[in-house]
Amino acid sequence: MRKVSLETKILGLVLSLSLFLILLLTTTFSYMEGRQIAKDKGQLALELSKTISFMPTVTEAFETDDPAGIIQPIAEKIRRETGAEFIVVGNAEGIRYSHPLASEIGKRMEGGDNSRAIREGEYYVSEAAGSLGLSIRGSHRYSMRMEK
Repeated sequence: MRKVSLETKILGLVLSLSLFLILLLTTTFSYMEGRQIAKDKGQLALELSKTISFMPTVTEAFETDDPAGIIQPIAEKIRRETGAEFIVVGNAEGIRYSHPLASEIGKRMEGGDNSRAIREGEYYVSEAAGSLGLSIRGSHRYSMRMEK
């Protein structure tokens, strides 16, 4: 049997330690970057929510006989232009007036994360599963939710 020299053992140890540190740092930075991306998307969704909720055309649409007829085209245009996966606008009862799937308009919002926006008028970012799956959402008083 051949003996391994001390230099070879030290070299192996240094290489192993270096590889371990590289893997650890890569994992840590990947995790941190993923969290930052999610946070940025949530903030963008929240800003879109605020912007749409203050649009006079949208707020006035709630007073008409067919809010969805006015709100849906606006929400879809904004969704396409901003690259959001979806924009859902609903009333204080959680009824949808815009949705990327026309069959969902007029139905209740899903996800269970609307109450703070509806009751307290809060602005917030949440993560919930709805009719379109798991999403990061920005919510506002008019229960507008966007995913970016």
